[in-house]
Amino acid sequence: SPTPSDLEEIEKEPGLAIGRRKIQKPVYLVQLARMLVSGKGEGQDEKSEPDRVEMALNEGLGLIRRKKGFGLELEENAVNLSIAFLNLKDNYDLDGFREKRQDVLNALVACCPTRSAPCIIEQFFIGEHSADVRSAILTALVTGARELAGLEEPPVPQRFASKMLPPALHRKYITPADVNPTPNSIHRIAEGITRQAIDRTRDANEVKVPQIMREKQLRVRQRPLGRTIVDLDDEQQQQQAPRSSTNRFTGLAAEYFIMPLINRFWIHVRDEQAREARTRYSRSSSSYRADGSGMILSPAVLSQLLLTLAILMHAARNSPAYLGVLVPEAVELAVTTGTQRAAAEVNEEGEGSGKANVLAAALELTLEALDGSWELDQGRTMGLDHTRTILAVREWAQKVFSALDKGLLIDEGGGKGEERARRASAGVLLVVEEIVAKWTAAMLRF
Repeated sequence: SPTPSDLEEIEKEPGLAIGRRKIQKPVYLVQLARMLVSGKGEGQDEKSEPDRVEMALNEGLGLIRRKKGFGLELEENAVNLSIAFLNLKDNYDLDGFREKRQDVLNALVACCPTRSAPCIIEQFFIGEHSADVRSAILTALVTGARELAGLEEPPVPQRFASKMLPPALHRKYITPADVNPTPNSIHRIAEGITRQAIDRTRDANEVKVPQIMREKQLRVRQRPLGRTIVDLDDEQQQQQAPRSSTNRFTGLAAEYFIMPLINRFWIHVRDEQAREARTRYSRSSSSYRADGSGMILSPAVLSQLLLTLAILMHAARNSPAYLGVLVPEAVELAVTTGTQRAAAEVNEEGEGSGKANVLAAALELTLEALDGSWELDQGRTMGLDHTRTILAVREWAQKVFSALDKGLLIDEGGGKGEERARRASAGVLLVVEEIVAKWTAAMLRF
């Protein structure tokens, strides 16, 4: 549709409207993909490109969900659509561009996970993508996985004529949750599942833990300042709310979501370390750094990747490969990134070499994986088959908790990042102590 400035120009010069074609709504997914191809093509011209992109964004979500389970059309076009929408740029300043593109990516992962999820995971590790695109990929994986697991309901496309109230009413009724909610969805979900794991561990150890563990538990839970009103009916309704009887994600989690993400991450780390080593001793003034702004190993992207894995692990607890494959692999990745990039070592001057958000995300991933292991088999698989990993996790979490408890700082830390790391490290210690106490006799044999 023409913008107000275009309408003004057409009103002044009616000849500008000659030759403008009305964009037809796509009926097939092939037509939707062609709308996103820039340049001249069949029935396309450069002047109609803004209208075609806007039509594709407006109709993409509904069309993809209507094609779900309807023949092989979605499977045949899911990869092309995923790449096309990821490479789409907001060159025309369209309203709601990021939100509409995110909704389409979420629908692709939820409706065709076997094709779209591996495709966008591979695209995540391609170097030319920006941090914004990588965030959209991780958000699509999280939202699609939770929808497949029955934890979230699919969004209903809105058919309102206007997307925003008049300015006066908009300023009156706007809330913080309405301001760009998409980038924070991963952090919001991860915070909720971490709180559940900590609350479960705290309640289980309320009576039987020694006094030193009681002191650690006092630092786990954050209490809001001032008086608050708690609605008891809300908690009862959440516990009694019926969940979806079908959980498709358990059969797809290991093969199409978690393991491709973990394996591709290790390949990327290996390649980046080799590239850094080649330029480390070069005579040139600048050497290559794999953790630059917007890159995968940068603190912002890496912490979001770890939180994404934590959410996927939470949704995949009933997966057949959860105990034997997913938990050990996730814990190994978390400990590696937490000790190498988030640097558990803190020096005496109160400065470390790591990033608070990466450290907190690594600890939260470890907490979620070990909490799931304890819930399913009381940590037997991890305690007996991966004893060294459990002992390494305990040593790492103990070192982090002791350093933060003494008031030492983490590089680029402070605020919410360090508070998350402190709470998560305490929660990890509690879970590890449960596993070690349960299987001490059997662990000593190895």
